[in-house]
Amino acid sequence: MKLLFVVSEDWYFRSHRLPVALAARKAGWDVGLAAQVSDAAPEIERADIRIHPLRLRRGSVNPLRDLGYLIRLYRLYRREKPDLVHHVAMKPVLYGSIAARLARIPCVVNALAGMGYLSTADRPHVRLIGRLVLFCFRRLFNRPQTLLIVQNATDREALERAGVAPDRIRLIRGSGVDLAVFRPPSARPVRAVARAVMVSRLLLDKGVAEYAQAARLLRERKAPVRLVLVGAPDSANPHAVPQTLLDEAQADGALEMPGQRSDVHDLYREADMAVLPSYREGLPKSLIEAAACGLPIVTTDVAGCRETVGGLNGNPPITPINAKTNWQQGENGIVVPPRNAEALAAAIGFLAERPELRADMGRASRALAEQKFGIEKAVEQTMAVYHELRLAADSGHG
Repeated sequence: MKLLFVVSEDWYFRSHRLPVALAARKAGWDVGLAAQVSDAAPEIERADIRIHPLRLRRGSVNPLRDLGYLIRLYRLYRREKPDLVHHVAMKPVLYGSIAARLARIPCVVNALAGMGYLSTADRPHVRLIGRLVLFCFRRLFNRPQTLLIVQNATDREALERAGVAPDRIRLIRGSGVDLAVFRPPSARPVRAVARAVMVSRLLLDKGVAEYAQAARLLRERKAPVRLVLVGAPDSANPHAVPQTLLDEAQADGALEMPGQRSDVHDLYREADMAVLPSYREGLPKSLIEAAACGLPIVTTDVAGCRETVGGLNGNPPITPINAKTNWQQGENGIVVPPRNAEALAAAIGFLAERPELRADMGRASRALAEQKFGIEKAVEQTMAVYHELRLAADSGHG
């Protein structure tokens, strides 16, 4: 049995899908990957996963420019003849589904890690493309032996409203976290100055501009907290943060920017809270990793992000500092309105001054990660989707 993953970048496959691929290998699948190749390739190939280099213009929102990607996918499917393809993220899902239909691939799994910038864009032509994409999804996702994986209930409901049949959708909460690697320190010291960390690609729709502004506000107020931004620019994404914004944030000293880090688990064990002021997510891996490391979370009240903070329903909101900083406290963190640097700064400053509350929330974060976000659960649920499709294909039912 041949399984082919289609992902835009091999490094993303390594960080988010490799455990599933290893489980499939263990179950007897012949596993391949179609993706743009980087320095992540040797590690993937050592796992006995064949890589098919496949270039994708991630920054383009013009379907005509992506026609070559669709043709290359179709040719790959015809040549490799996989029994099941697993597409991950917006463009591989859209073009991969079309290519799979043309090539008559028996089983198709589509995984959307959020609805992408199409769901947050304010430009009319991008919104128009978003409506066209949803129309295509309705036609493609309702086909026999095709299942769609989403990471949060909001996206599931949106796709159902767009016309995707509920029995074609499976909810799997993210790609999971290794609870043995991402774990709290034996003791987290109480520092005079707390350390808030945001781990993210440097994109505007991740809330980087609001985080930088919050850092300035907290410095002006002499709040006992340092803000750190960890991540690399993503110039291929249309929402990449302008370099001028990054230069200004670093130059004025309000924000520390150590760049990309491969030891995120160590970084989180040295931190006091994790922050992600994103505009929309599937289920952010950075936050479930932070939760596993026993950190309180400050994030936005949007799809995907709010799912990382437990106990929000029925929990009375903290008294806001003013009408612009309304937030809600959950068991393991605080959610704030999106695109609101004032509210973000207020929530970070609130936690910075309360080490006992941070400790309580950190314990709740670890408990939530153990209950919902363990990697074994995500792998088991994904393998169950594969098994369901193969059973349907073997029996002739969709």
